[in-house]
Amino acid sequence: MRRVRKIALWVVGVVLTLGVVGYLGLQWYLGTGSARRMVAGEVSKAIGLPVEVTSVSVGFGGTSVGIVIPDADAETPTDFIRIGKIETDITLGGLLTGSATPTKVTVKDADIILRLDANRKIVSPMPKLEGGGGDTKLPAVKVENARVRIRQPGKPEFDVAGVNAELRAEGEGSVVTGTISDPKWGEWRIDGRLGEDPADGSVTLTNDGLTVTDPKLLNSIPFVKEKVWKHLSATGPLAATVTIPFKPNGDVDYDVTVKPKGATVTSPDADVTVTQVTGDIHIAGGKVTATNAQLSLAGGTVQADGGFDFGGDVYLLTLKAKASGLDMRKLPTSWRMPKEIEGQLKGTANLEVHIPDSGKLDTRGSGSGEVENAKLFGLDTKSTEIKLQLKGGDGRYRFETMQAK
Repeated sequence: MRRVRKIALWVVGVVLTLGVVGYLGLQWYLGTGSARRMVAGEVSKAIGLPVEVTSVSVGFGGTSVGIVIPDADAETPTDFIRIGKIETDITLGGLLTGSATPTKVTVKDADIILRLDANRKIVSPMPKLEGGGGDTKLPAVKVENARVRIRQPGKPEFDVAGVNAELRAEGEGSVVTGTISDPKWGEWRIDGRLGEDPADGSVTLTNDGLTVTDPKLLNSIPFVKEKVWKHLSATGPLAATVTIPFKPNGDVDYDVTVKPKGATVTSPDADVTVTQVTGDIHIAGGKVTATNAQLSLAGGTVQADGGFDFGGDVYLLTLKAKASGLDMRKLPTSWRMPKEIEGQLKGTANLEVHIPDSGKLDTRGSGSGEVENAKLFGLDTKSTEIKLQLKGGDGRYRFETMQAK
């Protein structure tokens, strides 16, 4: 019996030794170029894109792979996706027995560069997953510390880091949840849903406490033409919701809702900066629509509804406004208020400005108002009613005295 026990222990020892040697041999092999090329071929076959594998590690608890997906069609060749490590629950035993389908995937330190053309269409190489439908089931995916950059002609690069998200199967598609923590863009919540084809769905980003301190940051926002910000800039606190729907054909759209919470907005064309802006702003399809806006100007208040259409070659700005308590002496000098009149202006305006690529603005529409607590040439005019009319033309707006009695 003792002899049998010794033989059994010897056999176990040999098996364990062979197992360790085999495992070390496997790890050595996985470190070679031929092993990485083999893995790259399998990954490339699965997603329909050329893949470079930077590292491979297989253990008893799972498998990890580092990959790069190049973007050879970019004007300057770059990487579409670079992932530091993809960890799966595919074990060494799973590989040996052929059951190598992962149920969990963790993507760490991904850097994604997405290219759009001038018409907002994705031109980066998109994965073409094998299968689809039937019994094919996407694994649960967790993304940790990703960075997303979006490049579009004529615009600064959009760059957001600190992306952490999860994707899990639900119904006939998948749901996406997560957060973004970026030093420039603040804290965002991610919610989304993808169809059976992962390129068919939408993602919504929400931030209830965003503060914009640098107006140049807005220039990099995807889809919105950069020259929009030559006519409009904003800073200050706001809440924002951004929904990005996308389709399998590569088309990408956007829908943005912004609620300023006392922001500051500057319009160079009107030579004016307004403060304490609140209201509802909707941006979609090349149009900005503002409703229920309230703001402070020249010591008074303005209520306004308006729009800014930047979808065509000529931009169109429309504004319906009701003002009260505007100090005549604090309004922009370029407005050419009658110098002989002092007081607080109240009134209404319905304006339309056509903004071409070059040349003069086309100013249309009109407004009217009256001056309260008026002074004329420095003298009180308690018994005199002074009314003003706002007229467009010649690329600007001007105030004229309607009557004084």
